[in-house]
Amino acid sequence: MSRYKSYDHTTTTDKAKEMLAAVKAKLGRDLGMANVMANSPAVLESFLSCHHDIRRCEAYPEKGINHETSS
Repeated sequence: MSRYKSYDHTTTTDKAKEMLAAVKAKLGRDLGMANVMANSPAVLESFLSCHHDIRRCEAYPEKGINHETSS
């Protein structure tokens, strides 16, 4: 049994509801990890922001960190 309650876009606060609805619209399904993070909208927002930045770096590697020259 999980120690953390899992929410979805119909059972959480307004702020988290918008973020979970956006995740579901983009992926076509609920993301379990995001549903648990909805316990704290600030955590969910940070995760989605970080995820967005990582995806942007993967899409445009020439604008990302150059690991060969980074110290």
